[in-house]
Amino acid sequence: MKRLIFAVLLFVSGCSSTDYILQEEIRTDLSRGDTQKALQTAKSDYYYVDDASEVVKNLELGNLYYLNGSYYQALQHFDAAQKKSRELYTQSLLNAVSSAVTGDRNEDYRGETYEMSLLRFYQSLCHYQLYLTGVYESRTDENGVLIPEKKLTEAERRKHLRAARAVMLDWDSLLQEYKREYAGQRVFKQDMAAKLWGGYIHEQNRLPEDRQIARQLYKDAPVVLFRNYNLYPSYNEKFESFAENFETLHTLPERQTKKEFVSKTDTAKRLEKYAEDSLKKLTERKRDNVFVLMKTGRIGQKKAEKVTYVVPWFLLLGSSSDQSFKRFVSTVLPGQIISFEIPYFDMPAASGTCSVSFKNKKGKTVAEKQAVLFEPVSEISAEDFKARRNQIYAEKAASLAAKHAAALAAAYLLYDKNDETTLWIARLSYTAAALAISASEDADLRYWGTLPANIWLQSFNLKPATYEMTVSCDNGPAFSETVKVPAKGSVFKDLNLN
Repeated sequence: MKRLIFAVLLFVSGCSSTDYILQEEIRTDLSRGDTQKALQTAKSDYYYVDDASEVVKNLELGNLYYLNGSYYQALQHFDAAQKKSRELYTQSLLNAVSSAVTGDRNEDYRGETYEMSLLRFYQSLCHYQLYLTGVYESRTDENGVLIPEKKLTEAERRKHLRAARAVMLDWDSLLQEYKREYAGQRVFKQDMAAKLWGGYIHEQNRLPEDRQIARQLYKDAPVVLFRNYNLYPSYNEKFESFAENFETLHTLPERQTKKEFVSKTDTAKRLEKYAEDSLKKLTERKRDNVFVLMKTGRIGQKKAEKVTYVVPWFLLLGSSSDQSFKRFVSTVLPGQIISFEIPYFDMPAASGTCSVSFKNKKGKTVAEKQAVLFEPVSEISAEDFKARRNQIYAEKAASLAAKHAAALAAAYLLYDKNDETTLWIARLSYTAAALAISASEDADLRYWGTLPANIWLQSFNLKPATYEMTVSCDNGPAFSETVKVPAKGSVFKDLNLN
């Protein structure tokens, strides 16, 4: 019997523990700047090998190819993740029923709402990078055959620029879907990245209709900041109070909400000013010629919280009043208390600041600005799980209570109240079942763990020349790079800082 219990536990927990260990290796490699080793680990046959984890594996591979500058391969994995997630969304009801039987970790992972939103950001970014670089990198196909590097024609490059724009339209549809589905709920459903990055991408197409869309996106940014991003410490010193009262704030006058539940941080003010300045430049038809996009740190680690639940007697007894069964339950499950795990993220402290400066050949600083934080990924993930904690707890408690009730009923069949020697057999039967249930119901710790902690942007208007660009953040070493600003055209710097 002990061997059987061990085999069951090994079977249900083996995959998840391996994934967890390998993901920590990948995150450690990224912190050291070894993106190539991280990619090789993610590509292995031991990392997210189960079909139920197809979406998250493609998200990880897409991001790791992107971090290695392989934008074509990154895009293939991001597109595969989107396609599979959409397929799973249509089967969500069936999957929910399935998870009640097999456990969360065995359910198909279709991505958190914030992950699917950020997926669109990375798809658009990859298309834009392919437009800028004009190259499909060399690679090997599934049979190991080398596919040489391909130089894109001007028409092919423009196709990727249009695709970067098309992703924005799909992204807007996704967020509208979230807005309808989660109206009034304190969950992630609007994305600042769609506004500010979206505005930038539409500006690059330089068509009248795109300028109009960009103008509206910049106008929307302060609205999203007020209604949704005041949930995060980087923007609102009263974020906890704002979150606690979120579901009633719509009943209050906006002025009262701002007075009682909002205290803008400098980060929030910088974001508002960036959106205001971007709108003004569009109106005056002025354009900056240097755009800096930065991704810093790594998203917080998804963890498991141990919780307990008292299974109510009515669920265990049903319509029966069998006192013998009640005594049996009291013996094998004292207090009717069961324990299980639910996932969570620690809420990080406010993000701090990053500055971007440019020095000319004489070493004189000719431009310096604070970067604008528009996507505090770690804060978003932590708040989203915190907001859904009660729902996650209630759903899992109900599912597990039903499983334990069934296990107790099955074990009781082995117990003969006239033969006390059968008690240990029934108890052992329930213990084995309870251990198997517990192992199969470990918290689902799958997540897009290679995402950055924060995403920033800033733009400049510099004279044609060669500059030394320096990025300095509160929580990391300075980064410097030589940047050549041409007489015609613009410069796009996409930085990934650990």
